[in-house]
Amino acid sequence: MGITCLFAFSVSSASLSGFFFGRLFGLPENWITPEHEKVFAYSGWAALAIVVAMWLAWKPSKKEISDGNSRPDLFPWITDRFVYFALALGAVGTIALAFLSTVPTIGTALHLLSSWLKVGLIAAVILFKKDGSVRPLLVALGLYLPATAVAALSSGHSPVSLDAIVPIALVATCFNRVTIMSFFKLVLWMIPCMYLMIGWMASRNMIRSGALEQFSIGERAARFGDALVDELVHAKVTPYDIQDLLFLRIDMSDILAQEIVFETSPSGEDEFAYGGTLLDGLYSVVPRAIWADKPTVAGYADFVGHYTGTSRDDDTSVGVPVQFELFANGGSTAVIVGIFILFYVCARLERFLATTRRPLHVIMPAMMFLVSFAAGVEQIMLVFSSALAGAMTVFIIARMIEMLFPQFLGGSGSERKRGVLRRPLPAAA
Repeated sequence: MGITCLFAFSVSSASLSGFFFGRLFGLPENWITPEHEKVFAYSGWAALAIVVAMWLAWKPSKKEISDGNSRPDLFPWITDRFVYFALALGAVGTIALAFLSTVPTIGTALHLLSSWLKVGLIAAVILFKKDGSVRPLLVALGLYLPATAVAALSSGHSPVSLDAIVPIALVATCFNRVTIMSFFKLVLWMIPCMYLMIGWMASRNMIRSGALEQFSIGERAARFGDALVDELVHAKVTPYDIQDLLFLRIDMSDILAQEIVFETSPSGEDEFAYGGTLLDGLYSVVPRAIWADKPTVAGYADFVGHYTGTSRDDDTSVGVPVQFELFANGGSTAVIVGIFILFYVCARLERFLATTRRPLHVIMPAMMFLVSFAAGVEQIMLVFSSALAGAMTVFIIARMIEMLFPQFLGGSGSERKRGVLRRPLPAAA
């Protein structure tokens, strides 16, 4: 589904994108300090760890090879019925989130349910690549695009979501096989997306400043559309503009370098946490419905400040890459080993979903854990607890569906007509 590759892009670009792009276009490197160089060094080894982990996780086992199943039919459970179900689940979660987002535990579960709109869209693209089914793809686009547009016009957050656009691009270009043409198509995807992102960043303040709040959604769209088109028409994108965008939105090597400065300075902690952040985050698994006064552990300024020596006067959330927490627990070695483990788990989980014929109550919780990697991992235990909440929620939904509709994954519509599902999936007992 492209999730592991998206996770690899998120992790690697968080520490290497600014350096790599600057070196590619010969841009000045006066921003690079000795601490940045240390970040680049362990990031390079971590990139190799990513490749090895993905290769080991996706490699067919000896039993699969001996049984002749080294190249199984991919995603046999993705049918038009499943696509519609995922889209409906995501739509319900998105609508409910608008009213219940502040309710502890329930808000977290609904936020994860809303991600099924993206799952449904990715599944529709997979189904289209498998057997040319157009209708599920059109329905998915008809739901997802207006939903993201309304959310963007209300919040000012980018409508080009990486955890949707990157997997879709990878599925569209590399699903059947990877060729030189696949990479050429990926570049064609990347150029307009980057161009649109620069235009969005230049005009989004029109939304965030509140200048459009008194207008209806339709009027907001028209006014903002005019401003966006004007920015795109007059935009003169240079490598410097793209590098600035990387530093603003993607590259976090500065904060990783600050962490190294603090850990190696006389005023630093003098020792690493050695798993302490993971233990401290264990209570994040406990729902707030049970523990109302549970401390906040979600990557806020106090977490960053503890390992960089910086401070902020507000509680604004500070996004950090997973390298930050791993380094705090054991330096460069912890980063490399931790990233290897995370990527092996992610890739193995994705391979399981790509080849499994298990029931819905197994597929949906596994999908929930896989989706948690799509948005990137900041604090490991926080991501795990959120994924666990989502997995428990969809497990209950899946069991209800299996009891009410025992043949839910047994084929529907175009699949039955074409005889695509030759081996019916087992239904719940």
